[in-house]
Amino acid sequence: MADDAPTAPGGLRVSRWTGEFVRREDEEAYRLAVLKEAVARNRVIALGGVLLTVLFAIADRSIVAEAAYYEVLALRVAGVLPMVIFGLAPPPRGPWWLPRLTFAAALWYVTLMVVVATMLPPRPVALTIWTALILMIYLLPPLRMWAAITLASVIFAAIVAVVPLPWPIDHPETVRGLMMILGVNVLGALTLRALERGRRAEFALLSRTLPRSVIPRLRRGERVVDHVDEASILFADLVGFSSRSATMKTADVLEMLEELFAAIDVLTAKHGAEKIKTIGDCYMAAAGIPEPRPDHARVLARLALDMVAMVESRSFAGHKLRLRIGLHCGPVAAGIIGHDRFLYDVWGETVNTAQRMESRGLPGVILVTPGFAVKVMDEFELVEHGEVNLKDGSQCLAYRLVAERPASASASASGSRSSLVAAAAEASGSRERAASPAAT
Repeated sequence: MADDAPTAPGGLRVSRWTGEFVRREDEEAYRLAVLKEAVARNRVIALGGVLLTVLFAIADRSIVAEAAYYEVLALRVAGVLPMVIFGLAPPPRGPWWLPRLTFAAALWYVTLMVVVATMLPPRPVALTIWTALILMIYLLPPLRMWAAITLASVIFAAIVAVVPLPWPIDHPETVRGLMMILGVNVLGALTLRALERGRRAEFALLSRTLPRSVIPRLRRGERVVDHVDEASILFADLVGFSSRSATMKTADVLEMLEELFAAIDVLTAKHGAEKIKTIGDCYMAAAGIPEPRPDHARVLARLALDMVAMVESRSFAGHKLRLRIGLHCGPVAAGIIGHDRFLYDVWGETVNTAQRMESRGLPGVILVTPGFAVKVMDEFELVEHGEVNLKDGSQCLAYRLVAERPASASASASGSRSSLVAAAAEASGSRERAASPAAT
């Protein structure tokens, strides 16, 4: 089934049968993003269940014997009680608990309503009520496809085997009613699949614009503003792009950049980094934001090495390309900027320094700051590059990231740590002096 699954507009694969994402992690991310909306739907359903219970209690007065009335009323109240409890309770933290609890509450309600139906006299309107209940099961609660079909099947089986009918099972009116219920089942399942695929298409498009962990906050109406004390930033730029593109057709330039950035996107996702944006021929990525992680520098170091190796090993739309890459780590601010065509952007001195490392680099070279080098020197080979002028006028010693060390060689790298730490401290101090009033 996964091989034949269609692809949502955002590039994520959805099941042809259920409308859910094929990969479990994609489905979990979606359910976390829509958790607040699903809880709100359950609360509306709980309110509707209470109102229906009141209306049925009034109607039961005229059709239920006095001796059985309070027993029927107790069953109706017991049926809607779990819905009310789940509606008032705080939302569950996991992505799968809400649909499971919703299914349990709905199954409990359906079971008790079947018991109530056996205590009521047969009425022609009963088939219409059951049909409406099946349609609501497909459209209203946040149920998965298998859960909705299970509940609808339980209702149909109960109507055929347990619920008293006003006519014999082979009566034309009964047959017509059962055929209508079967048709509503098919229509409900197809409608649910279309709704689920549409909701996931929207989520997939947002996933291509924003980090996944940001989407739930945005949907909740929160202002997305992040600050982390330490994250890593990567800038990559095509060498000689301006002169090359001046001699190319626009369509050819777009095709070349599309192939390049699509390949880099795959590497970024593989290493667990976060693509921030592309600006012309420049690619910007980050690690450690919006979700902090202790290995942010190592993640981008591996990504940078793989990017250089990948670009130099193949051509893009028939063109051989080379990259310059700059890396730095430090405090970073980020957030969603704007209301139309918004994006999750990052800014701060850390970003400026990473960009300066890239712009002062050489073809096929990855330049890193001393602070970044300290983070990765135990696992990666570094070579001193020389002084680099920063945006504020100060100078910073840069290092070339050469390769990842074999595991056996990592321990021997500790001897040069002190010199790198000293260089990182000196670079930080020089920037602070350049920014102080006395320095100016």
